[in-house]
Amino acid sequence: MDRSFVDEMIDSPAAEAVVRGAVELGARLGVRVVAEGVETAEQRAALIALGCTSAQGYHFCRPLPAGKIVAALRQLTDSAPAKIVPLRADDAS
Repeated sequence: MDRSFVDEMIDSPAAEAVVRGAVELGARLGVRVVAEGVETAEQRAALIALGCTSAQGYHFCRPLPAGKIVAALRQLTDSAPAKIVPLRADDAS
């Protein structure tokens, strides 16, 4: 889901409706909807309330150099293994 909708969803009923629709459509199709550009805890809580359980953005981690990504992912996985779910079956996400 594009970050422009996530960014506006707290203050805009129209953006919130688009986010809700995308999450519901994903559920009906049996696919995971990933929200882009989550920057605040409020956005994350709103997404969870709508049923969107996958997200990325500055709220979780700032961009990292390639050489630091694996260590950061390992740290996240070690600290909360039940909350980190690979997007691909081969665990490459």
